[in-house]
Amino acid sequence: MTLNGRVYTPAVAQVNTGVVDFGIVHKGDVVTARNVSVTNTAAIAAPNDVLVGTIGGAAGPFNASGSLAGVAAQASDTSSFSVGLSTANAGVFNGSANAAFASRNPDMADLALGNSTVTLKAQVNNFATLALQRVAGAGSLSASAGGYILDFGTIQLGSAGLMAELGVFNVASGPADLLNGSFAFGAGAGFTFDGFGPFAGMAAGDGRDGLDIVFGSSSLGSFSQTFTISSFGSNASGYQGQRRSTRR
Repeated sequence: MTLNGRVYTPAVAQVNTGVVDFGIVHKGDVVTARNVSVTNTAAIAAPNDVLVGTIGGAAGPFNASGSLAGVAAQASDTSSFSVGLSTANAGVFNGSANAAFASRNPDMADLALGNSTVTLKAQVNNFATLALQRVAGAGSLSASAGGYILDFGTIQLGSAGLMAELGVFNVASGPADLLNGSFAFGAGAGFTFDGFGPFAGMAAGDGRDGLDIVFGSSSLGSFSQTFTISSFGSNASGYQGQRRSTRR
C-alpha cells in the first residue's frame, strides 16, 4: 500500500501600509490613487499556500478596491490594493478600509486569516479668497473689473479731510489655504496711506483692518491713485499658489 500526503505551510498576511494619508489637497483636484502593500511573511517550507484577499469597505470621500491573485511565501504585492479620494467637497476626513485575507492551496478549501484595517486620512482645502472691505469712515467702496473703486466723492477746498478704513480678508470657507500678500502703490497725489504692511498666514474667515486712507482738501482738482494687492495661498503641505495681483 502506497500512502501519499501533503502538509501545506499556511500563508501569513502582513499589511505594510497601515495608514494611507493623502495630505492636504484642493477641492476639485484629481488625486492619484494610493496603493496598499501586502506581504506573505510565511517561511518558505514547501509546499506553501499562497495569500489571497480583497480590500473594500471605505466610505465618505474614500474608495478602496482590489484583490490579491496569490502572493507566494516571502513575496509582496504593492499594486493590487488601491485606495482613492474624491475631492468634491472640502473638509478634514478620516476613515478606514477593510482588507480580508485567506490562505489558499489547490487541495483544500481556503483557510480564513481574518481582517486588517487600513486607516485613511485626507484634508481637502478650498483655495484662499481675497476680499477688500470698507470697515469704517468715509467714501464708498464698490467692485469693478479686476478690482475695487474707493470713491470719496466731492469735498470743498480747505474743508476737513476724509478718512476711510479698509480691511483685507480671506473670505474662503474652511478648511482653506492661508492668505498672504503685500501692497504696492502707483503714481498719484492727494491721498495718504497708513497700515499697508504685508500680511501672512490669514486663515479662512480672518482678516486685517487698519488700512487707513486719507483724502485731503488742500488743492483743487480731480485726484486718483491705484494700489495693487499681490496675494497667494499656502498651506502646511508646502503648497504655495501663484501670486495674483488685484488693482484697487
